[in-house]
Amino acid sequence: MALIDDVRTCLRVVSDMTDSEIQVWIDAAKADMLRCGVRPELLVDQTMNSLVKSAIVCFVKGQYGYDNSEAPRFLDSYRLMLAGLLNSKSNICHVEEPEEQPEEESEEQPEGGEGGNEVE
Repeated sequence: MALIDDVRTCLRVVSDMTDSEIQVWIDAAKADMLRCGVRPELLVDQTMNSLVKSAIVCFVKGQYGYDNSEAPRFLDSYRLMLAGLLNSKSNICHVEEPEEQPEEESEEQPEGGEGGNEVE
């Protein structure tokens, strides 16, 4: 089943008459997730995991239609799922390691402080 079909079902919409609006909100959810740091490969419809799909559904439910008294609750759920996703192992992004700086040679001092003043 295509993502738009899943979202339509979750919205309890039986017709495809509003598919263009639904698709706009799906695309907006994906764009927001990318903006926040979700890896692009996690947003591919064919391989999308259930957490990503659920977050998209909550985003769309929060945006879809005009008179939606539950919108804030769905958008809060979206934000919580997004935070969980961003902190999950599946979203560990490729972070470029900082270039290793050559260690500066530190002049180690003998245990007694300045060299040459030790008592033997």
